[in-house]
Amino acid sequence: MTAASDALLTGVSDPTPALDEMRETPAAASTEPTQAAPPQRIPGQGRPPGMGTPRRDPRDEVLVPLDVLGLVLLGRFGCMTGPQLRFEGYGGCKESNFARRLARWVARGWVCLMRFLGMGCNLVWLTQRGADALVDGGFATADQLFPRTRVVAAKDLAHHLYIVDLCLLALRGIPRAYQSVEPAIAIQRRLQPQPEAIPDVLLSSPSKVTGRRNLLAFEVDLGTEAVQVFGKKLEAASRVLTEWANGGAANVVILTRGSGRASSIERELAARAVAIRVPMVVRQLPRGGSLNREALAAVISRRGTSSDGTPSGERL
Repeated sequence: MTAASDALLTGVSDPTPALDEMRETPAAASTEPTQAAPPQRIPGQGRPPGMGTPRRDPRDEVLVPLDVLGLVLLGRFGCMTGPQLRFEGYGGCKESNFARRLARWVARGWVCLMRFLGMGCNLVWLTQRGADALVDGGFATADQLFPRTRVVAAKDLAHHLYIVDLCLLALRGIPRAYQSVEPAIAIQRRLQPQPEAIPDVLLSSPSKVTGRRNLLAFEVDLGTEAVQVFGKKLEAASRVLTEWANGGAANVVILTRGSGRASSIERELAARAVAIRVPMVVRQLPRGGSLNREALAAVISRRGTSSDGTPSGERL
């Protein structure tokens, strides 16, 4: 230890050594490891590769965590729009970032896509190759995925996308959290033989009483069949849900287009009040050229109302 250091311990001398003393006093040996100075680059020499992260080897796994997130979500529903996948799977990331990821999936053969009517949003579906990559990597089981060879048929596309939106909202806990969220395709695969009626979306949780379940079912009606035919399906759905609930609570939300159709369904429900065993409410789908999930969330979260706005007093 230098003389300046000894003086500092007594508290008498100025703790700053003189300039000539600093020049003549050898530096104390440091116990910390010294870092080598970066090598000097020779003019014309190429930039050395960065060593912060190891380079990926061609034999490494090609699935990265963010790939798994999106592909598993897509596999649950078979077909989704690009905005559905970007906003619900990736938190509304920049469109350019999502487009690069989507292009990578297409190049790998994990997904296929097409533009709706050649100018609309992208329609994306999981291929069998993509499902195999998820299963082989241990990220999902085959019975959880629904790979497709082509896009959903045009006549069924709007109905399918409404179902996907309802499931995405349910996974967020809207209108409230349930243990299980199942679209119709998952119920059809799970139950063999198939029951006489299958809801478009089924949310379920175990009741406090052992053996009972609390159910919330959604039916999407786009006016493609007569109201009387739809009423018969609702009767069958009430019998099935009563059996599945096994004494627990069961409710059905019917989503349809237009106030006229909603009023017709409500009259049909009133005519079949004796046969329909579970509470059912009718609500109108949000208007607009494309479905707004936030508007749909508001529709299914509010208290039940009739088509004319009269409160029904039922809470889902």
